[in-house]
Amino acid sequence: MTLTKTQAKQQLWNRGILHWKLHAAQKLIYDLTKALPSSQREALIFCARGFGKSFLGVILALEDCLNNPGVQVAIVGPSIKQTKKIVTPLIKFISKDAPQGLVTPHKSTDTWKIANGSTLTLAGYDTATESLRGQTLFSIYLEETGFSTADLDEYVYILYSVLMPTLRARVGARLIHLTTAARVVDHPLHLETLPKCKMNNAFYKFTIEDNPMLSRTQIDKEIETLGGIDSITVKRELFCEIVRDDAITIVPTFNESTHVQAIEATETPRPFKYYVGGDLGYTNDLSCFLLAGYDHDIGKVVVIDEKWFEPTTPTSVMVEALKEWKEYKPTYIVDIQGNTRIDMAVLGLGTALPVKDKFDSTITFIRNEFYNDKLIIDPKCKLLVETLRSATFNKAKTDFQRTATLGHADALMALVYLLRSIDKQSDLRPRLSRQHHHVLPKPPNKLLSLGAKIK
Repeated sequence: MTLTKTQAKQQLWNRGILHWKLHAAQKLIYDLTKALPSSQREALIFCARGFGKSFLGVILALEDCLNNPGVQVAIVGPSIKQTKKIVTPLIKFISKDAPQGLVTPHKSTDTWKIANGSTLTLAGYDTATESLRGQTLFSIYLEETGFSTADLDEYVYILYSVLMPTLRARVGARLIHLTTAARVVDHPLHLETLPKCKMNNAFYKFTIEDNPMLSRTQIDKEIETLGGIDSITVKRELFCEIVRDDAITIVPTFNESTHVQAIEATETPRPFKYYVGGDLGYTNDLSCFLLAGYDHDIGKVVVIDEKWFEPTTPTSVMVEALKEWKEYKPTYIVDIQGNTRIDMAVLGLGTALPVKDKFDSTITFIRNEFYNDKLIIDPKCKLLVETLRSATFNKAKTDFQRTATLGHADALMALVYLLRSIDKQSDLRPRLSRQHHHVLPKPPNKLLSLGAKIK
């Protein structure tokens, strides 16, 4: 028996298959979200204006409801008013060809009931704490996170203390952001979510050029209408760019294409004198350690690896993890309090205190190191790269902005301590391969060692 077009559509609805309603690029995003590792609980997708990200979000949410009886799925926007204004017409439009009674609105229009007992709930940042806290959600789709007006503390609280716990520990449960970049450079979306998702390989960007529904002429017309290719609006709305504000960026001289390169080791370890720079965050911030050496062949410091730990991580756990670097026989330069320094020494890790300077001098120093192209960082140092790319000053520009993802720019300070202390004179290459003979310098002043190195 041949099905009519209407019957075929209704059969697909009953089977919970809706992605046939998507255009090719939306289908690509759909596939990317489905392919995320089950352990990845958050993803960020930047989409250009007019891409149909809200349409995609509704399709994903409805499929979750249709394929999982008795669950609750949420779509959360900047405010409940905005969410309802954007999403309600889309649900009505998308479900026009659904079997009668399969998707029905509750009279409040904040909730849509699915015939299998599932629920699609609409909420906003302004109502999420009240309406969703304590619920058990199957999945969450965040609509236009970049338009949220929550400050950093409120944003982190709503996302990670209210919304994320509603997913519980279910395998595959996740929170998906579908948004354009925020207008404000230091928006919490950029400071908190973007670095976290980039570090976890869960960030995707789709520009106006990726929209298969637009011709070249239409794309050019849209660019012209919004002020031309150099317009900030065009860069943000159509090409999903965050126009970096050098006035608040800590290291504007950092250039990822220049300073981040895969470091291929022909020998393990390579013939360097190795150092580890560290900054301990204790109970409030991250504890970060960077492994590096000076490569005489290229005349640059090479940062080859990193380890970082959440606040309150026990000293013994950090020391045990750092022992993985023992083959490098590094000298440890760590900003550390006396008692913890003694604890590390007892555990077999001796440290030296770093050279410190005033705040302004520290900023000038690290900016100059990148401006003068003095180092290369291996891309596996994800926290360091993201800190250099994203870390900003606080509003008064008297300190670094704290975030849950980057801490207190702890990876940056570990790098500063490393660069100020590393020995660029000692050349451990075989003598026959050296172009010049280097005289070993005296040990750096101000480095106070305690205990033995890791054995």
